[in-house]
Formats: sequence, structure tokens, C-alpha cells
Amino acid sequence: MRNNFTLLDENLNKYLFGQPLVKNTIVNALKGHFTLNGPKKALVLSFHGSTGVGKNFVVQFIANSMFERGIKSKFFKLFIASRDFPHNEKIDEYRETIIKTIESTVKQCHTNLFVFDETDKIPIGLMDTIKAYI
Repeated sequence: MRNNFTLLDENLNKYLFGQPLVKNTIVNALKGHFTLNGPKKALVLSFHGSTGVGKNFVVQFIANSMFERGIKSKFFKLFIASRDFPHNEKIDEYRETIIKTIESTVKQCHTNLFVFDETDKIPIGLMDTIKAYI
């Protein structure tokens, strides 16, 4: 883990346009969270907006600043609701997958990045599983 806030700041300044609140909020939140000694709770950032506004673009910058391998790091996990949770009747299977993924990843390293994309499409009840970890 590298927590390179300078790299994050530089990339957001260089590539992110029309989102001044995003840059300051993200950098300050990450700095504040990761400079604490053993934070007791996970840092939760919730990005809202229509398709194409740059939510996942920003997530890539965050991952690249946190981990040497960026989004290819084994400590970065991306769940996309339409891809990973497409069927309401499989909610128990999805719940088990989320729990197993989060718990096994956290055991390996205390600093991780879990991204849940398209949360509006996550089956009803599955969000409670995620909330238990935040």
C-alpha cells in the first residue's frame, strides 16, 4: 500500500473537469482516514450521478494512489450490480460471496478498497449485507 495523496491530487487536477467539490472532498477524506492510527470504521465514499460523469474514473485514480498495482491489486474489489448481482432469487448466494470476499480480503491486509457500482440495481436486502461492514 502506498497512499500517495500527491499522485491522487495531481491526477484529479489534470484529468477531472467540472467537479471541484469532488477533488477536495476525496483527497481530504482519504488523507484524514489513512493518517489515523487504526481507524475503527471503514471510510465510505458514495458517488452519485448519471452514467458518464466520471464516478469510476475517479475510483481508478483512488486505487492507483492507494496500491502499487492500482485496480489490479488484490486489495481492490469491484462489484457491479448488473454483472455480479443480476438475479433477485440468488440473493443468498450473493450475500455469501460478498461476506467471503470482504472477510478474506481484510484478513490479508487492513487497507482495502471495495467498490459497489450501480447500487440502485442491487437486489433488495443485499445492501444490508454491505452495510454490516461499514
